[in-house]
Amino acid sequence: MGIDIGESAAIMLARKKKCPILLDDLAARRFAIGLGLEVAGSIGVLIRSAKIRKLSKSEALDVLERLARVMWLSIDVYEDARKTIEGL
Repeated sequence: MGIDIGESAAIMLARKKKCPILLDDLAARRFAIGLGLEVAGSIGVLIRSAKIRKLSKSEALDVLERLARVMWLSIDVYEDARKTIEGL
């Protein structure tokens, strides 16, 4: 399925515990969703944190920039997240 052993283990644990899971890899996300799991990604957690004011907009934008340096984000995903944060 293109999912590594760590992601597989995390998915199975989330399924067993019936809890949400944090995944960024698209194949792993699709697999987990197919199993009926609630899935969140790093960008979604970041936006939610800004929305509920755990992070200021400037802090969230800084974190988004740092995430973009360590994980692959498409330009569209990056720009959508930036605009969403700025619009909060």
